[in-house]
Amino acid sequence: MLINLHPGKKPSSKALTWAFKPSDFRMTLTSKTFKWFEEARPNVPIIRNPNGTICQPLVFYFAFLARCESEATSSMKQRAYTLREWFAFLHSQGAAWHMGDDIYMHRWRQSLVDANDGKTSEQIELKIRRVFDFYLFIPDAMRLLEDGRPTPVFVGPLRRSAGGSFAITSKRIPTKKGNELTWISSKKVKSKVTDPSVPDELQVAQVMVSLRTPRDGGDLLLAERNWMLGSTMAGGGLRAAETTTFDIREFTSALKKEGLLQGLGRKEAKSLEDISVLGTSVEKQEIVLRALKHFEKVRRRQYLSVKITGKGSKTRHAAFTIDLVRDLLVIGIWTIRRKMIERKIAIDPAYVVPDTIFLSHKTDEPLLPGTVSDIMAAAFDDCGIVGSGHHLRRHHATSMAITILKRTVDNFGCFTQAVLNTVLDEVADALGHSQVNTTTQYYVNMAAVHFSGVKNKRSRARIMKIWELLLEHQNDLTDDRIKLCGTAVKIFARVPKQTDLYGMLSYALENKDINPDGLIEFDSPPRLLRAVR
Repeated sequence: MLINLHPGKKPSSKALTWAFKPSDFRMTLTSKTFKWFEEARPNVPIIRNPNGTICQPLVFYFAFLARCESEATSSMKQRAYTLREWFAFLHSQGAAWHMGDDIYMHRWRQSLVDANDGKTSEQIELKIRRVFDFYLFIPDAMRLLEDGRPTPVFVGPLRRSAGGSFAITSKRIPTKKGNELTWISSKKVKSKVTDPSVPDELQVAQVMVSLRTPRDGGDLLLAERNWMLGSTMAGGGLRAAETTTFDIREFTSALKKEGLLQGLGRKEAKSLEDISVLGTSVEKQEIVLRALKHFEKVRRRQYLSVKITGKGSKTRHAAFTIDLVRDLLVIGIWTIRRKMIERKIAIDPAYVVPDTIFLSHKTDEPLLPGTVSDIMAAAFDDCGIVGSGHHLRRHHATSMAITILKRTVDNFGCFTQAVLNTVLDEVADALGHSQVNTTTQYYVNMAAVHFSGVKNKRSRARIMKIWELLLEHQNDLTDDRIKLCGTAVKIFARVPKQTDLYGMLSYALENKDINPDGLIEFDSPPRLLRAVR
């Protein structure tokens, strides 16, 4: 514990010693049976104090948000991480949560700046906003403090004539939605365009090596599990939270749907709900792996569609590479998961095996999203690469967009805007986006650059326009006409404008008497590609 040598005086930020870390405030989520005001409220963050007791104000606060339907439970996790950090800060300052005030908020913001850990000004102000919101609503969420006293009103205007002295002072600022209440010292930060950087193949390989390397002579099984986690994010596009709920029954269902279990016999293939039961039968494993090879080589399928529960408890179908499916079976399920379960049962015969594929090395229960994020962040940091687990998802998205684009061009027989629109929809669906957004457009644009070799989207749009004209008039283009078209392209590309040949061709094409239709018009690049940054 931090000892304040000057009772009654708050320690300065320079003398701050972090006696508590955010991870000391362990976080779990409520189960499906958890109720608040007689209604089921699953997945609400439950945070515990360092001594293991439930942190009542945070439980009341998040349950209040859920009851008011002001925020989806899936979105509360980031808010919970911030408040965990704030509580750890206050504990390290020797202060209880209800002692939070303007001074502590100023000190905390400065500590975030001094940390110099890559957080942007926008991210820091967002954290400040979350803490302000907590103190704004906690009197409504929790009517009594832990000691039975009424919860005070923390937030109010600077003017004391408004009803007293408030611990946290506020101001109103104009927004698109009207005047918004915020902390008096909050800073207006210009929104920055999100960095859409995508790690390349070499960088991803380096991160995977780091994940698979045991730390300080640690458990090899743990390193293998971490590598498998990273592989699932890079090869399946899963978010950190999605890996923690990745259900083995849904994975089995995906294999069954594609007929990959038929070799086991009709009866067994139909009744099998958990592919892990094949973990002790090498013969049956080989049957499934042969079917997977046939799926890839003969049926020429590059992805397996797997049902995943994502943001807001919405389901989507993620595209898993065949290499990932093979590794999940052989390494993830039939080796790592099986050994972890066997080890646990040897200690606790009453152990109930979770349906999730990935298990905690400490508890043998499903992993927490924050744990997965920390594992990935540490691996990127070890390699000296800027990024996180979400960058593995970006890598997957770009690779998938390239694959889908190639396949769609093969099907259409050409590279047109219609092809790109088809790819945009398919990539958005695979990533779990309800509609095509700027992020999806970015990945598809990168795929288009990779496929066409043309980086400038305006130039690429014009080339596609010419290609579409060739397709439109292909039945009228004899070999002689095609030869003239090709020669004209070479002339306009190479011959200087000052030459007679260039001038003659330009005059002929622009002359209404010779060419009544005039020059072709290039519209501005299509909207979907124009939005890409």
